[in-house]
Amino acid sequence: MTGIEFAVSGYSSHDCSDFASGLIMPDGTAHIFAQAQLGANPSCMCRGGSGELYIGCEMEDRAQIIVLELHKAGIRRVDTFPVPGQGLCHIHCTEQGLVGCCYKTGDVFQVSRKGKLHWHWTPPTGHAHCSAQLKDGTIYWVDLFLDSAFFAKPEDLERGTTPRRIAFPAGSGPRQLLPLDEKHMLVVMETASTLGLLCATDAGWALSCVQSTTALAGENYPGGCCFVPGIGAFVANRGKDTVSLFRVEGQTLVRAGEWPVGGRWPRWISFSGNILACTCQKSNELILLRWKNQSLHLTGILHINSPSCILLDRLSIGGSL
Repeated sequence: MTGIEFAVSGYSSHDCSDFASGLIMPDGTAHIFAQAQLGANPSCMCRGGSGELYIGCEMEDRAQIIVLELHKAGIRRVDTFPVPGQGLCHIHCTEQGLVGCCYKTGDVFQVSRKGKLHWHWTPPTGHAHCSAQLKDGTIYWVDLFLDSAFFAKPEDLERGTTPRRIAFPAGSGPRQLLPLDEKHMLVVMETASTLGLLCATDAGWALSCVQSTTALAGENYPGGCCFVPGIGAFVANRGKDTVSLFRVEGQTLVRAGEWPVGGRWPRWISFSGNILACTCQKSNELILLRWKNQSLHLTGILHINSPSCILLDRLSIGGSL
């Protein structure tokens, strides 16, 4: 059977599964093949090099990672280990290990794939979110409370070196930093409901353009953003319940469209083939939209309790949150 493989996780409920895997069919509909009740709010995921899944559990009083293997026969829980901080909201896999960010406490850490701590950085206050790695090995993450992005080499963090900091406008609340190439990065600013374009300068990086992530008036908190070469950057709007598309033209962001998602509170988005998958947390739905004729069209809905993360095609998180 051909299609787009997916894994979806979400916030736990005592009587519902909080993890599922399945296949998105060529007609845009989705089918669940296996599901499980992991507990502990498995709100974020990434995939390792051998296909294993690492699940970050967003708990109020602690943090842990669950390791899963997916087989045709079902789901196998391989390991569970504690990690620093509370409110773990994002993890990603590097050659050195797993890097995680904790929204509640601001902790950022790296552990081996077995849970051995490599380094741990924590500010006096903070809401760390969305780490990843640049091509030169530099680890970066953003912090909504500190209105900043941080950059450091893993070996420097192991020595306790303070990471390099880039400050954003006060109250912007950066949620995600997404490199496009060596000279451009996007920053999703949740509190300000904006998308910024960072351009490389001799002194580092500078904001060259800032755009509202929605053309609609009212309260809005942009969530995940993913970049699709040849199309542009999709941004999910929590509040307006839409997905906007932006293109980069020189040092400017140009809005190329905005479409209703069909669900409430689109937290995370991923793109594969011509399908954009949206986890709509408050309407308990995985929404599938097909990109066709320069527009998004609803093609499938899967009912899943409080979904928060979606991975497609056995890929790591990459540019989607």
